Amino acid sequence: MGHVTSYYSTGLQKYTSFQVHGSQEIRQLCATAGLVLCLSQTQLRGQLRRGLPAFTHSSAQLEDLQCLLPRGDTALLLAGHQTTMVSFDMVRAQQTQLVAVGAHGCAILRQHARLICCGAPTGRVTLRDPSSLRAQHTLDAHSASLNDLDVHNNLLVTCGFSHRGGKPAADRHLMMYDLRMLRAVSTIPVLVDPYLLKFIPSLSSRLAVVSPLGQLQIVETARLATPALSLLSVETAGSMCTAMDISANSQAMAFGDGGGCVHLLTLANQECAFNNYPRHTEFAEPIEPLPAIAFTDRLTPLATVPMAVTSEPLLSDWPSHWCSKLYRKPMKVDPVVLKTMRMVGTIGYAPNPGTRKRNQLPYRLGRPGQRAAAAEPAAATADDPFAVHVPKRYRKIDVKYSRNGLDEMDHLQYNRTSFSGLEASLPNSYCNAMLQVLYCLEPLRETLIGHLCQREFCLSCELSFLFHMLDTSQGVPCQASNFLRAFRTIPEATALGLILSDTLTNRQKINLPRLIQNWNRFILQQLDTECAAPPAEPGGAETAEPAGAGESPVARILGALSRQTTRCVKCGASSEKESTILLCNLTYPPELDDREVSFGQTLAASLCLQQTVQAWCELCGRYQPTEQVRHLLSLPHCLAVNCCTDNPNDLEFWRRQAGLLWPAGAQPESASAPPAPPSIKPCRYGAACTRADCHFWHGGRPAGPPPAAVDDAKRPAPHWLPHTIACQLHQDGTVSIADGDDEGDGAERSVYDLTAVVCHVSDPKFPDKNNLVALVRVGAAYHQRAVGTAVSQWYIFNDLGVTPVSSDEAVWLPLQWKVSTEAVWLPLQWKVSTEAVWLQWKVSTEAVWLQWKVSTEAVWLQWKVPTVLYYQSRRPSPVPAAAAARSVLTADTLLPAASVAARPAQTDQFTPLEPDELPAKGESQAAADRPSEPLCRPPGCRHCQ
Repeated sequence: MGHVTSYYSTGLQKYTSFQVHGSQEIRQLCATAGLVLCLSQTQLRGQLRRGLPAFTHSSAQLEDLQCLLPRGDTALLLAGHQTTMVSFDMVRAQQTQLVAVGAHGCAILRQHARLICCGAPTGRVTLRDPSSLRAQHTLDAHSASLNDLDVHNNLLVTCGFSHRGGKPAADRHLMMYDLRMLRAVSTIPVLVDPYLLKFIPSLSSRLAVVSPLGQLQIVETARLATPALSLLSVETAGSMCTAMDISANSQAMAFGDGGGCVHLLTLANQECAFNNYPRHTEFAEPIEPLPAIAFTDRLTPLATVPMAVTSEPLLSDWPSHWCSKLYRKPMKVDPVVLKTMRMVGTIGYAPNPGTRKRNQLPYRLGRPGQRAAAAEPAAATADDPFAVHVPKRYRKIDVKYSRNGLDEMDHLQYNRTSFSGLEASLPNSYCNAMLQVLYCLEPLRETLIGHLCQREFCLSCELSFLFHMLDTSQGVPCQASNFLRAFRTIPEATALGLILSDTLTNRQKINLPRLIQNWNRFILQQLDTECAAPPAEPGGAETAEPAGAGESPVARILGALSRQTTRCVKCGASSEKESTILLCNLTYPPELDDREVSFGQTLAASLCLQQTVQAWCELCGRYQPTEQVRHLLSLPHCLAVNCCTDNPNDLEFWRRQAGLLWPAGAQPESASAPPAPPSIKPCRYGAACTRADCHFWHGGRPAGPPPAAVDDAKRPAPHWLPHTIACQLHQDGTVSIADGDDEGDGAERSVYDLTAVVCHVSDPKFPDKNNLVALVRVGAAYHQRAVGTAVSQWYIFNDLGVTPVSSDEAVWLPLQWKVSTEAVWLPLQWKVSTEAVWLQWKVSTEAVWLQWKVSTEAVWLQWKVPTVLYYQSRRPSPVPAAAAARSVLTADTLLPAASVAARPAQTDQFTPLEPDELPAKGESQAAADRPSEPLCRPPGCRHCQ
């Protein structure tokens, strides 16, 4: 009782709540420009909108108040079941006038332009002068009592009770008066017992009438031939409806019942405002949450927990007889300090031995003899063989750029190969790994290197220029700034969320596996669209399309023709559609079990996908469950696969399948690491140390020189991801895929070799340094161009870093920090025996590889998860060698003479024309000093035509 609560917006969010009076009920509320006026039986309270009290007024004349009426911004009229009406000045907070209203008092006050309407409980309405408050006219509306009245323009409408058979009964007619003639005009019949009524502000001719049971009827005050009937009901749960109000813009109605509930009626599924010109709502400042502290945390100071302000004893207080004061013992002075101390009187001086930082003293908690808790995070230490150690070649490379950029950086510390790395200084450089994969796909590279068109932002043209830079840089890092600038202008890339903000610095918030898989799907579709049209010749004429040129070169390399069959489950209507798929998303079994499933079976089920989805049925005219079955009509030359490993259930599927490959009893034991010998110092890099001559102690490996190299064939490492798969297309459109190539190629059988694996690397010690790396098997064509030797070799591309690795490392997936995202398989004509190149690196890397491989077998499947795979067929390329265009960027394209901004001194000099020398309309000008030559050398340049 006497409590006021305000709510915000249509969701009725609690805004303020305050107590006005301790024992009296609130009889009327009125909101002004700056205050909320609360009227109780004997008191008037003014509250700020934030709930703070502004003033409180009570006097002997305020005996039994019932209603109030604002008069302007500074005055109020207060009346009720008392003989006087009080005029109150809010500026001075005092009463200014008392007016006698009779023995029955005044229960309702309404404002009119020329009158003040006062309703008495007996059913009489008195019209008073606004200036003098004297009675001007009296209307006997109802014979028993008056329930409510409202005024709009020149109409006054009332509802109440009349005597029928000696008893009061509710009038089913509303009394309507014309204030210009001061007499009754007509009555308005209603279907409910009228208890409350109010004019709708935006519809001056309509009234809202509410019954005590919550029934609402909208009636017309104008006489209509066929009045519209509008009835609504408010669910009051049997309580009496006691209050009603309508917003100023007529978009919301509020009802209050006797049970203390507020009912809000608005337009369906639409946000509304309560006022035409609402002001900004002032909210309280949010309370900063206290940091969470673990119950077992012994390092966080207890002073960070605020002490409760209370006069009662705390639960943590111990009885006094259990407590005793103990003082901390002073620390012993370092013997070095005592030895070098020089006494001057009673004060000793000694140099700082430098064993501790300034103002630092060791402070250990715990019992005597107990080892203190380390102040380091609960991460695995470097000497733990079961710790998660991400090798250096997989970690995110943080380069500190100087004023001259990369000119002063020694890039040989990251790359000692003929490949060129890509800088990762731009926001969208997360795609560097995929750009290296596309560059190393020889058929796709030959197609894009000869692409040239006149579109302004063409990703194929930018990739052609980027591939040209990678060909000619000879190991110097490049930057894909032109490609990324054109990439940001593609509307589809922005819609798919592939464009990262320039201000985004926390890589932990980015879902890199999902992002790179969406990027892979987008770039293949974009390249297929851009390469579908024939390139324009330098002179502007288009080349004639050869037979079968309707399919783009990208689709001939990566595309597979498929037939999609759709059948409605309800009506059985079916339809077929042929399309080209450029990418395959791996789908996994919905339920995890211990059944062994090969990678080929999973890939075959994903290529010939069968699923039931909700789709539109033309025959049924609605969305129905639809069965979709995909059959392949041809196999692609390069098979691109999205692993869809951004789901924890899918990662668990990879872990279980990899665990089932180990023979019974051959899985590595999770035994504890042997303690470090007291005479040998532990290595700071632990099991991740890659130095072959490291003589420090490593967890799980004896100190001293590394053990002798062991052949991989004698120590096989099981892996679920195969190096080679064999695909066979059947007549019914299904595909069977087996791991390995024992039978070789056939008429209906294609063998694919793993070419590229894009992995997501997440280091548990540095969760904000997630990384994407690409492991690519570079074919003989590149090595023939670069070093003159037709061999193949696996490399890992990590932005600026390029490192040769073994073939087993591409399929070695410790799924805690390394997640494969994409993979590619390549044909046999580019797959020459890797033994020649591998032997070059085997002497220096095989022993180290086996050293940390043996020590980390206990933590396999922990830190490397695949996301994208690429396989390529061993059959010849679908793009003929004659059709592979030569590079449109010649050697003289990037010469200084081709630039107007930076031209040498011996080039032409330009003299600007004077205003009177400018050519007029219709005149032609020519320069005869020397033959003109184009400033831009590339053929087909759109700026020189």
